[in-house]
Amino acid sequence: MKFLSFILVFHLIINCNILSGQDILQDLDLDKFDPIEYLNIVNKLNQPRTVIKNNKNHKIKIDSVYYSINSGIEGREYYQFNIEENIELDFYYLYKDEKFDPWTYFIFDYNENNQLTTISYTNPWDGDLNIPGDNKLNWIRRAEYNKDNKVKLYSFYVPTEDGKEFLYNQYDHIYNKRGHLSELLYYSYGNGKLNLTDIYYYNYKDDLLVEIIDKIKLVDDSWVTEDSIVYKYYADDKLKTRTRYYGKEIGRSDNFNVELKYEYNDLGQLVGDHEYRNSEKENGGKSVIINKAYHTYDNLGNRILTEHFDSTNHHGLVITNEELYTYNLDYASEETQLPKPNPFYYNEDIIERSPIYPIKLYERYAYEQGYDRTLADKEEYFYSDIMTSTNTAPEPTVSVYPNPVGDKIQLTFDNKISDCEILIMDLNGARVMDVHGFRSGNSIDVSVLPSGVYFYQLRSGDGVGSGRFIKL
Repeated sequence: MKFLSFILVFHLIINCNILSGQDILQDLDLDKFDPIEYLNIVNKLNQPRTVIKNNKNHKIKIDSVYYSINSGIEGREYYQFNIEENIELDFYYLYKDEKFDPWTYFIFDYNENNQLTTISYTNPWDGDLNIPGDNKLNWIRRAEYNKDNKVKLYSFYVPTEDGKEFLYNQYDHIYNKRGHLSELLYYSYGNGKLNLTDIYYYNYKDDLLVEIIDKIKLVDDSWVTEDSIVYKYYADDKLKTRTRYYGKEIGRSDNFNVELKYEYNDLGQLVGDHEYRNSEKENGGKSVIINKAYHTYDNLGNRILTEHFDSTNHHGLVITNEELYTYNLDYASEETQLPKPNPFYYNEDIIERSPIYPIKLYERYAYEQGYDRTLADKEEYFYSDIMTSTNTAPEPTVSVYPNPVGDKIQLTFDNKISDCEILIMDLNGARVMDVHGFRSGNSIDVSVLPSGVYFYQLRSGDGVGSGRFIKL
């Protein structure tokens, strides 16, 4: 059932300015370990939340309802984010007998640096919002940080009957001089102690990840490479291919490699990712297409459609499902921040997000043998007690010329506005320019920016205005 799997693989990613504990959880899979996915966890743990100015005492509540074609309403998630208490709560309900029954919840705790320190998972849950109550704690994840505020230890504990915590496994992190994760040491419990069983090496060229090597320890205490992953890039440093080699050094008879190829449009948006498999046992060692995905965007840079095609018995590609995203356009400025507003498009290597807008509706349609399009899943999101700016001044009218722009862009706005600040953000929501003392009619040199879609925001004591432009 989709709702059950949703707990460990979450469908959303947070806005770039507030990092949610659920954002860490979406990469967490207790049944397997993947060095690519884990690198995403490390990067998120090392990114502290940013507390938004003027909103320190606000709470956020997000209510989500999930549907499937077979059973209708399946469940509900109720998410509460409280900056003042430095805690996040995530409650889940299952729909049964025309009502939502409490099922499970997560607690996310943060330290004084706004970095996630603990994830606690409880199941079953008695429905009392004044947790912990009469509930059963299933497991705990703890993160410890070094003097540079980078995660040093990430550990998994299981509670014992006598109320203590049993350390089940642990990851130890080593960083290079540029601050990137370079070695990951994995310890698992066995024979009454923690044992080092895997070492993952992350190799870089400057700041670009070029290789991951997985070394495993054999019974004779020797170390061999189990898998390796190689990355290649386009001239603009966007990822071009990622090839994963399985089992060649340890002599597995089923060794093979899988390659992912990525394509982008002129605005730098990912429009296609295609997966190929090359096996010595299959198809004479030739590379065979496994699946493809194509992505479509609206004029604001939000991805609105993803189409998936799979190979059926290597007899060609047929469409298997498509995902549609609808956004809530009522919250579109940096002053309105949500912890989990945007869908993320996760293919292990590239994580994209809607730059500003929170998701309102997610729909997935499935195809039977490429035909009979049927609504398979639907998720609706409802927001209340949204963190908003305390600035109630009317939004000024802003004009941009030219648009698209080559080198310099001119912004004009209401004459009553004197000096103001102009923020320019890329599609990921990251600030790329910050201009102070700006006046109507002035120009900004954007020639140094790569081609793509950008968002601007005007801030002054007389109001906040925003919009977008395209850099050629």
